[in-house]
Amino acid sequence: MQRFLQRPLHSPEVHPAHHKPWEEFRSPDTRFQSFSAPDQEALNHFRSALGVQPRSVKESLFTNSPELAGGPKAGLSPRDGLSVFMIQRTIADVGLAPPETMLEISKGSQSVIEGIGDSLEWDHSYLASEGTFCVYRATDTDKIMEHAEIAGIPAEPTTQVEQSSS
Repeated sequence: MQRFLQRPLHSPEVHPAHHKPWEEFRSPDTRFQSFSAPDQEALNHFRSALGVQPRSVKESLFTNSPELAGGPKAGLSPRDGLSVFMIQRTIADVGLAPPETMLEISKGSQSVIEGIGDSLEWDHSYLASEGTFCVYRATDTDKIMEHAEIAGIPAEPTTQVEQSSS
C-alpha cells in the first residue's frame, strides 16, 4: 500500500528503511514522503518513528507516469536547467477513476507537455481519492502554470523541491 505523507520540515530525520522503496521531496518548509506500508499497523509504526504528527497522510491508489500515456520515461535526474516541483492538484475521486479515464487524462497531459517542449517534463504522479501529487521538472513555475492552464487542471500549490529516493 503506497502512502504519501506531508509533514513539517523541522521534524526528526527518519528514513523509512523498513518501508522500501521510499521517496522524499523537500522544500524550505515542507517534506513530502512516499513509502510503501503493507497495512495500517506498519503505517502507525512509521508515524511513531517519525515522532511528529504529519499534516496529512494520503493513500496513493495509483502511480501514473508519462510512459503510460505513450510519452518518454523521465530520466533518473532532471535535465540541465530543470528543477523539480511537487504539484498538488485537487481533483475529486481521480484516484478512483477507471483505468480508461486515467489513461485519457495522462494522454491529454502528455500532449500538452510535448507542445510546450523541453522546458517541462513529467516524472510521475501519485493519485489519491482527493487529488494528485505530481512530480514535474521545469525551468520555472511559469511552465507548470502554462501546462495547467492549457490542460484545464489545477496546479495549486506548486512547490519547488529537492528529490531523493531509495
